[in-house]
Amino acid sequence: MLRLQDWRDRRFAGRPWLAAAVVLVPMAIFATLVVAVDSSILILPSAWLLLLVALAALLGGWRIGVAMTLIGAVALAIVVAERNSELGLPGTRTVWGVAQFLMAGGGVSLAVGATDRAIREMRITARALSLSEQRAMEVTGKLQRAILPDAQPEIPGLRVAARYLPADVSEVGGDFYDWYRARDGSWYLQIGDVCGKGPAAASRALLARYTLRTAAMLDGDPVAMLRALNDAILAEADDRYCTAAVLRFDLNGTRAVDVDVVLGGHPHALVLREDGVTRIGHAGSLLGLFEDIDLTCERHDLRPADRLFLYTDGVTDRPGAAMTDPELHALLMDLQPLPSNEFAGELERRLLNRPGGRDDIAFFIIEVDETGERPGLAASGTA
Repeated sequence: MLRLQDWRDRRFAGRPWLAAAVVLVPMAIFATLVVAVDSSILILPSAWLLLLVALAALLGGWRIGVAMTLIGAVALAIVVAERNSELGLPGTRTVWGVAQFLMAGGGVSLAVGATDRAIREMRITARALSLSEQRAMEVTGKLQRAILPDAQPEIPGLRVAARYLPADVSEVGGDFYDWYRARDGSWYLQIGDVCGKGPAAASRALLARYTLRTAAMLDGDPVAMLRALNDAILAEADDRYCTAAVLRFDLNGTRAVDVDVVLGGHPHALVLREDGVTRIGHAGSLLGLFEDIDLTCERHDLRPADRLFLYTDGVTDRPGAAMTDPELHALLMDLQPLPSNEFAGELERRLLNRPGGRDDIAFFIIEVDETGERPGLAASGTA
């Protein structure tokens, strides 16, 4: 029906007279044959006329169908009256036959017209939905770009690779991460996950990202930063909570890098070394549920060639295919020989190819430069 409508619109749009002519010609030929030829060779003339009426309605719309019904009724009256006269049948049969044809032809025309309108409305709705989806995708993209930083940081002595993998590109999620340099030369990296999806979760992720940035400028203490975020979420007075991790890297000029780790209900940070995986950080409380929360700052030393892995729970939590900690550790150690960017790319590929459903995923890989060099501090991203 859709293809027929497309063809009709191309051929007869704005030219209903052409549709009428297409039907009138065979209708006139039909009436002439019925009158001129022995009627015994023609079966159910009204049925043939109804087919022509339906064709008229399809080509020209219901109004043309109704017009052809009236013309067909006249032709049928002539044919049936001629036949009944030859057979000596009463004229009431002619009237009844024509009345039946008028009802059938009008019904066919109106039915075709209703179907035509339904198809057009369906197409209009489909176009509107398509435009709505395009706008939603644009808004989603803008929100996602606002949640995440524009580019990866250039941190002296560290190599950083980050990935964000949305579960659905048409729906913004609540995962976020960020990095910035403090005035004292230390660097902050943060990562978190707001429960839920959609614009509400995205707005909380934005709140989290910029609350932590502001708190870093005002205080700089990672524990105070997460407490400020907890207060900000509680002030919103809804049931959306958040996990977050804040890491402060002290580039002190030595070969080792001091990192302060504070977790607010977030998965542990993982240190990857040749001899295995070590979990660091105190789990802490979820943010946005209670005023009194448990947060602890731990300081750890990262040595040259060490890698630090931070992630949101979408890496491990999958409906029907959850990844255990030992499985995650084995996966990371399998990728450990690769350079950081290749490590991130291969991990992304393997996570996307895992079976089961998928949540939004965000992760960091931070590697300490093996040379231990500390070039001049980069100026971008200062908090």
